[in-house]
Amino acid sequence: MSAIELQEIFNQAQRHDEHIFLMPTKLVAAGYGVGESTIRRHKADKPGELLENQHWIKDESGSTLWTARGVVQLGFCTQSKQGNEFRAWAESQIMGALQPRESRSQVAQLDQTAQAIAAIIVGQLSAEQILQERINHHVAAALDAQIGGVEAAALGKSLALQWGLQNLASLTEAIASQLRPGEVRG
Repeated sequence: MSAIELQEIFNQAQRHDEHIFLMPTKLVAAGYGVGESTIRRHKADKPGELLENQHWIKDESGSTLWTARGVVQLGFCTQSKQGNEFRAWAESQIMGALQPRESRSQVAQLDQTAQAIAAIIVGQLSAEQILQERINHHVAAALDAQIGGVEAAALGKSLALQWGLQNLASLTEAIASQLRPGEVRG
């Protein structure tokens, strides 16, 4: 069965929040290349393996609708090349539904965009602003290193950081007053 034929079958499936998708027996049978009676027989022969509300449900009219898990489980009963392909395709649909919304390539693209924005911002900073950012980073790291778990619980880490940043302003002013305009000391 071609990927296009598989996609046509999947397009006819009902999307479902809980079960990913639902398919009537006729559609499942077409996917596996067997008759509807074969699917019904598997359901009847394997009542302990094909469970209601997990592998299949009944609709308002009493017809059986197969869940994504049920379609995959039926694949273990149907031994044919087409059946194996259909089961593998159904598994891929399940895995696709379970993947996070952002793909790795989208996350990588967002990271590149963030880096480009950061480069623009840094390029527009003055030497004093860059120095201020570096000092802020080092003071925060030093405060984190000094404040242990017990002290942080007793004092509140945010209070300690706030105190450190208040004192940082006067420290930065003192350092900046020692520099000539545009000078940065390493």
